[in-house]
Amino acid sequence: AALPLAARLLALAWLQPAAWETGWAISDGEASLALEWARAVPTARVRAVGVEPSLLGVAMARAGVGENLAAIPSASPLRCREWPMPEAVFVRGGVGLSDWLAAAWARLAPGGRLVATAEDDHARADLLAFAAQVPAEAWQELSLARGETVAGRLRFAPAAPIRLALWRKPLN
Repeated sequence: AALPLAARLLALAWLQPAAWETGWAISDGEASLALEWARAVPTARVRAVGVEPSLLGVAMARAGVGENLAAIPSASPLRCREWPMPEAVFVRGGVGLSDWLAAAWARLAPGGRLVATAEDDHARADLLAFAAQVPAEAWQELSLARGETVAGRLRFAPAAPIRLALWRKPLN
């Protein structure tokens, strides 16, 4: 499922992607943030990691995104050593989150930003463990509710909260 819009907007606000930057959007099989990023900053170079290229191509056409977005269908954190050094990285929490956080932080350019989300308890634990090693600059937890009509009446059902964390790599 796509990362909720509110979480994507906050993540992009924290990432502050610039026109000349290279960025990674690591999200297993889902490219909603990568698409928003590429559309918002059409001259940035964005890699959608964990996304099938053929599916991304269809989504890019629908979203009106140009050539600045590339897909990497499956990758390990070790493989990111082959990619250009990023100035901004987004990691959507999931299996292997702690490994991706460590690899992204190691490759992040000085002054770069790393934003990660956690949507389940395992990912939240991984975020906290990484923050114990590298203190986060900012934290936010979004509690969202989905509206639905039941018996002709509007009712909001709460969803699991999404926790976000921001890190900035020192310039030195």
